[in-house]
Amino acid sequence: MSKLVVLGDPGSGKSTILKHLAYNICTNRPTESQFNDLVPVVIKGSEFAKYVSTTSKNLSEYIIDHIDKKYELLFTQKLESNQLIVLVDGIDEINITSLRHTVVNRINAFIAQYTETKIIVSSRIVGYKETRLNGYFNHLEVMKFREKQIKKFITNWYLSVESNSDNDLEQAQQIANELFYSIRQNKSVLNMASNPLLVTIITLIHYQGGTLPERRASLYDIATSTFLENWVRQRESQRKSNFDKETLIAILAPISYYIHQNFTTGLITENELKALFQKEYRNVYPYQKPREEAQDLKDIIDFLREDAGFLFEKGLSKNGESMFGFVHQTFQEYFTALEFKTRWKEGCYKTNFGEYVFNSAWSEVIKLTASLFKFSEQSRLGRQYATNFVKDILAVNDIIPEMYRPLTAVLQILKDDTEIEFPFFIEIIDKIFNEILIHNEHSHSEKNNHNKEVFRFKHFIETLIETKTYQNYIIERIIKEINNENVSPILRFNLIQILMHKAEATIVYEELIKILKSDNTKLKELLFNYNVVMPVSNIVFSSEFRDEIVKFINSVQYLKGYDGHLPTQYHCAFDSAQNNYKYYIKNGDLGDYIQKIKDERFLSIRLVQNEKMRIDFVNFIVFSIGMSDIEELKEFVKVLKQEYKGLELPKIENRIKELEEFKSYDLEKYEICKFKGTKIYLKKSDTSKIALIKDNKVNFITFPLNEKDLSTYFLDETESYLKFLDLMIPIIMKSKTEFAIDNYQILLNFIKYQNTIHWYTNIETSNVLNFALKILFNTSTVDSKKLLQWIKNQREVRHRKFELEEGFDKRKFISEVTASKLDLFEKLYLIYLVGEKSDYDNLILPTIESMKKAKSEKKKNEIREILYEVL
Repeated sequence: MSKLVVLGDPGSGKSTILKHLAYNICTNRPTESQFNDLVPVVIKGSEFAKYVSTTSKNLSEYIIDHIDKKYELLFTQKLESNQLIVLVDGIDEINITSLRHTVVNRINAFIAQYTETKIIVSSRIVGYKETRLNGYFNHLEVMKFREKQIKKFITNWYLSVESNSDNDLEQAQQIANELFYSIRQNKSVLNMASNPLLVTIITLIHYQGGTLPERRASLYDIATSTFLENWVRQRESQRKSNFDKETLIAILAPISYYIHQNFTTGLITENELKALFQKEYRNVYPYQKPREEAQDLKDIIDFLREDAGFLFEKGLSKNGESMFGFVHQTFQEYFTALEFKTRWKEGCYKTNFGEYVFNSAWSEVIKLTASLFKFSEQSRLGRQYATNFVKDILAVNDIIPEMYRPLTAVLQILKDDTEIEFPFFIEIIDKIFNEILIHNEHSHSEKNNHNKEVFRFKHFIETLIETKTYQNYIIERIIKEINNENVSPILRFNLIQILMHKAEATIVYEELIKILKSDNTKLKELLFNYNVVMPVSNIVFSSEFRDEIVKFINSVQYLKGYDGHLPTQYHCAFDSAQNNYKYYIKNGDLGDYIQKIKDERFLSIRLVQNEKMRIDFVNFIVFSIGMSDIEELKEFVKVLKQEYKGLELPKIENRIKELEEFKSYDLEKYEICKFKGTKIYLKKSDTSKIALIKDNKVNFITFPLNEKDLSTYFLDETESYLKFLDLMIPIIMKSKTEFAIDNYQILLNFIKYQNTIHWYTNIETSNVLNFALKILFNTSTVDSKKLLQWIKNQREVRHRKFELEEGFDKRKFISEVTASKLDLFEKLYLIYLVGEKSDYDNLILPTIESMKKAKSEKKKNEIREILYEVL
């Protein structure tokens, strides 16, 4: 994976990962490794964005000309020899969406020019989808710290600090253990400690003798207080001071807001910063003497430059002027939130609140703002303010109400354990339960298009179970609803899924045990048929679950309604060895692990009392779960026949014969295509040999193919399907994944047969898509509709995983789309596909109006899907 995107939440360690990689490459140079000859280049996404906004130059020119002139030759040589590793940090910090699009396009163009160069890009998860990098990038997400990693981090931190002092390292270890124990005692703090930045602040607060906070905003508040109060104390020892912590915050908060709103890089020049400090200082001290004012402002700037607080000097501008920025974007967002709270109280957002609520660059600020009310006001008043703030969000006019975007923003706030008035919280839960979760997540009927919301809000309810404030109510409410005979069966099903998914929470686990020990067969059946098998719910491995599901499948009532399949979770209940795979591997017990799997598998078969059910389950193990190793299958059949005399397993025995025969053909594991009942395979040892398999009969032919060999298989479509195979097979034989089409008739033929390609045959259609877009308006109306439908259905398009070819005339294409007779939503989609938000913004509202007026549900849903993607 030479091209990666590292995604993560704020403070999850994305930047540290990139810097750590660069540092390790440079410091471990003598050792033999895959990175031995590489030169790392770390680039701040926001700084590259600033470069892009003022020049038309590309990423390679930025690296060679802009970063450091003295390394120009080195960077040029390493770039040309594919020995540069480019690390672009924080493309999410580019606040202007159109500029972020431009940066992403420059990165895509860079990898198109330097196809072998390694590149890693980091971004926050929020806001990434709207400016996603192309399909050549693999995406990884930074995992949260688990308890073991939290403990290791705290221990290493304390040992590192104390190793530079005269203190006892043994005592440092003990203090670290005490801190970890304190963190484990409080679930809210433990949840925060799963974030590397926050656990650093927690450890620092503990080191300085502070009390551990329970919420994120409180954590930033304490960290801020620590920085500022230290400075105030130092300053007061030198001379009488006009400053205290509150005064400094009153000055810094509006400055931070200004930076967040106006500077995509998060950096501001020293002169601009001084001017802002002076303006805010005069708001606090309007009658201060000029001499004292000048001294105070100088002291603040010196502190920021020398003491490296949370706002400090971060390099020079092009003109050689000092640039200042926050040590981490989360601190900028915290101070911005302080100002946002003040402005909201002043009524500044009465007409434009939606511009902030629907802007991903402000989502963290809004979450922090809501949580700040609790700290700035008395408990009841704080809840009132937070409630009114949430009500204002819900009152924002959403151009597509059924997307529930304001409600989504509110749930993001509540999952941070922000307290609002409980009656209003219950109203929110009522809305989710009675309006959203009464729909089937997997229904595809024309009248029900709530699938995305069901999935999303089930997840939000799960996150509320993790909170301290709302956990008990949510679980009590779910238990009450699922036991209510009048409740919608779909709602009950969705709520059971939530419980099963959150079974790792002790309180949920205990409630599920209560259900298993009860006489409520209906609820047990929902647990047993929970349809998620990866990962398996914790409760499934309990002895109570196993005992009850065994009783259930052997009951007279179940036998009466048996439909050929055991409940989904039956085989999972006997899969605990798979769940403990890492344990067995770590302890070197691979043999024990394999034996444990076999023992559990045979036990699950023995416990099925009905003979027909047992045989069906055996077939399920072989054909659905999957057993393709011939020797393993033979041993499986042998053991079963020894245990059950006279047992007949014709289906499995035929499968063994097929596998033995298939193995003798030396074919690839999967077919490349299947058409008219004929599977087409490549031979492993000789890819010029093609195997056609139909009705278990195999025929080998040599590439290139001819009509005579294929006519008995494909009949009247032989000629057209042969053209399709002639296009596909050479690409697969050469192990390529991307190919080009430059002929209209060949494109139509490819579209006709594309769905015959096996899912395992990885084909990238970026070049084909580019050609389709180029000729879209040079064809008949009928063919244009056909091409457009194909474009919309492509995986690369649906996930924004294709890039426009260099030289693609965007302006011409947008003009052709605008002048065409396509429906409004189709125009919107095509311009969205190739252009910037400014190119299609004017089409959004008219498209929404056209959706409302659409006569058929099918048309409404089609338009809605486009709007969902665009918005």
